[in-house]
Amino acid sequence: MPIDRTGYPNGRTLGEIIASTPPGAQREFLDREASIVVDDIPLRDCTFRNLTEHPQEVRGARSFLEVLTLARGLAFLSYRDVRARRTLHPDFDVELGADREKVSIEVTDASQTSAYQSRIQDLRLQILDEIRKAQISLDGRLIMMTFCKVLATSYAANLGLTPRSADDSVPFRRRDKEAFVNEFLNWIRAGEHLTDRSDLVPVDDPRFPELSRWEAVITCCEMEDASGAFDFMYFHVGQTHGQIVQEVHQRIKSKRAKASHYTRTGELWLFIEISDRAFRARRALEHLIQNPTSIEPYELLLVVHDDCAVAVDAKAARRLDFVSSNREMPFWPLI
Repeated sequence: MPIDRTGYPNGRTLGEIIASTPPGAQREFLDREASIVVDDIPLRDCTFRNLTEHPQEVRGARSFLEVLTLARGLAFLSYRDVRARRTLHPDFDVELGADREKVSIEVTDASQTSAYQSRIQDLRLQILDEIRKAQISLDGRLIMMTFCKVLATSYAANLGLTPRSADDSVPFRRRDKEAFVNEFLNWIRAGEHLTDRSDLVPVDDPRFPELSRWEAVITCCEMEDASGAFDFMYFHVGQTHGQIVQEVHQRIKSKRAKASHYTRTGELWLFIEISDRAFRARRALEHLIQNPTSIEPYELLLVVHDDCAVAVDAKAARRLDFVSSNREMPFWPLI
């Protein structure tokens, strides 16, 4: 499906975002990313495509995220004005540079928390809908929530907790979810959100047995927007860097096994996006640098997280330079 018809449009086009970005490394990176043309449609002219049409949805449509992974990976490799077309396997046939060098690129996501992240988004949207329906004011407060048992290990250890799996630790079942959401609304009605809270301490209050049962951690502070806001603390959700590395290696192994059946137009490349919102992902990239892996029959592997990337060049023939999407920093080649 064309990228301008995937999912549901949300927000400004990438070109409009670039126009409002101050000059510097981030703008240069975005400009390279937006220069790609996929199936004759410039990415620069496309808005972000959401998974659902909910006005506060933040999840991207899968096929659009694949295009973004392709565009970001090529931007990390300093390519611009790339033309690509979707294929079945691998995902894209790509023409690079003025000489239109042809490569075939497979893209994939490495995440052990994607199912959790999707379900937590469903819970977030339900809470926001119920707040709106009940016409509850947040009084200009920013309310952030997470659950102790799915905090990153170091945080949970500081709180004296043993992390459990997300399914056991978050009210995802319908009955649990309804009781939890209703009580959270009562927590706001009681004015608990008006007290500044910054410590990662679980709710332990007999007035709110559901919040206490699920060991909800809630922080509150004033914000400039008078309407206030609610969201989850995604950066606390994740796993150890070893688990992230294991997931990356599993993706590589799986894609290597399938690659022998791919129809390629030139070199075969693999782009992997670490999508977990976990601060340990950077350490995972450092681990990949120290522990090289085989990638054949791929000629190039690029593993990306946030504003960092690691490259494996099977032929060790290229120099791979990188300008971060946020700041100037050395590219991390793994050769």
